[in-house]
Amino acid sequence: MASDSVTVYLKNQTLQLDPDICETYDFPDEADAATNWVWNNNTKTLCQTINGKSAALFCGWDLDNATITGSFQVTDDANDDDWIGFMWGLQDTDHYYLFSWKRATQDFANCGGNLPAGMQVKVVDVADPMNTPQTCADRLQPADTANSKLLVPVGEFTTMGWTEATEYTFELTHKANGEMTIIVRLKANNNVVAMKTFMDTTYANGKFGMYTKSQINACFSNFVASCVP
Repeated sequence: MASDSVTVYLKNQTLQLDPDICETYDFPDEADAATNWVWNNNTKTLCQTINGKSAALFCGWDLDNATITGSFQVTDDANDDDWIGFMWGLQDTDHYYLFSWKRATQDFANCGGNLPAGMQVKVVDVADPMNTPQTCADRLQPADTANSKLLVPVGEFTTMGWTEATEYTFELTHKANGEMTIIVRLKANNNVVAMKTFMDTTYANGKFGMYTKSQINACFSNFVASCVP
């Protein structure tokens, strides 16, 4: 008799973002309106329909040494200029990585003051949720805070804001050694809008989810995941 082990690498696994089978979460520290995620099963598109709180939607699948691709856009900004993004390495709603993209610079007092246009990446790691709970500043302030660390500032990513009714694609790779790469492209011509590789070992793996803050009509679609060999 003999025994052996094999590693199976999955490729091109389509990910469903239906709120009926995924988990939705409104961050409780903000006083804005409750949010609402809507899934269109015909187009396989997920949209945020409320200009409300920081909100997340994440499903039961974990990404471990993986690449995920997808599309996102703000279909109609309703004269708004706020955040669209995604979370990964998500252990729970107090421990995760966050990519956020702001359309225009704005003074958001309850989120820590003047917040810049452009893309940034933070790692949120709340050590004491009872005595030092997570705040909007932890998620979006362009600096280290009590519960977060700024991994990639807008000056190292892009200071350009997103454009209404423009579809973008992204590719996120999170390797087991802590190396992460994010590439954002214009879907129409595949031109690179921004690209950044960086290192952090806080979370080796975790769930992936959508993120919006105060942005109506933020939509996500075509999510596919593959393991990194």
